[in-house]
Amino acid sequence: MQLGTRWPVGGAVPDRLPAAVVSAVARVEQELAVQGSTRRPGAGP
Repeated sequence: MQLGTRWPVGGAVPDRLPAAVVSAVARVEQELAVQGSTRRPGAGP
C-alpha cells in the first residue's frame, strides 16, 4: 500500500499522519521485530 508519505526507518513519524496510521505502523514494526528475533540464521524469508 502506498500512503504517499515516507520517512527513514527509525526516524520521527511525520506529524501529518493520523494517530490510527501511526499506531498501525508501530504494531507492524513490533511484529517484524519479534519475527526477526525468532528466525533461525539461514532459514530463508
